[in-house]
Amino acid sequence: MELNYLIYFRTVAKTEHISQAAAELHITQPALSRAISRVEQEVGAQLFERGANSIRLNHAGRAFLRRGNRFFRNMTMPCGRPRTTAMWKPAA
Repeated sequence: MELNYLIYFRTVAKTEHISQAAAELHITQPALSRAISRVEQEVGAQLFERGANSIRLNHAGRAFLRRGNRFFRNMTMPCGRPRTTAMWKPAA
């Protein structure tokens, strides 16, 4: 799964609104909707309950969000700073 898709998923989960999440992510709403559909296909489960003007995490979505949040926590150092490739470059 692409890292961007995890970021998109988390943003939709936070905002509970596709258009608002798309604006925050600086992508189009159709592109975001397609990305969320791809995430659901890769996971093999529907992650959101969709209403006329709302989108909310369902049980599977909440479980996937917990895993995604754990993934992002593991991507940071204990001091809270994000890891960068510069950290692994040899000293000159």
